[in-house]
Amino acid sequence: MKMHTLKTRLPFVALIMGVLAISAGPAFASKEKPMMMDRDRVDLNGDGMVSEGEIVTYVKMFFMKMDKDNDQMLSQAEWDTYHDQ
Repeated sequence: MKMHTLKTRLPFVALIMGVLAISAGPAFASKEKPMMMDRDRVDLNGDGMVSEGEIVTYVKMFFMKMDKDNDQMLSQAEWDTYHDQ
């Protein structure tokens, strides 16, 4: 792999690693059934394949769900509230 390719893909790889770490717990908190990261939930267009865009969209949706005050940052309280559910 060329170095410039590695540098351009590093943020995506870090994002995927974060998603995988997050998927160990519920991805969307819900009173009924917590949503876990699985292919069917991430495959937003239902074509049987998961694209980079679908994963990025899924993670952004997850982040927005956690960011209760919409300041584009997670406070300790927001983090704790999500993980205590």
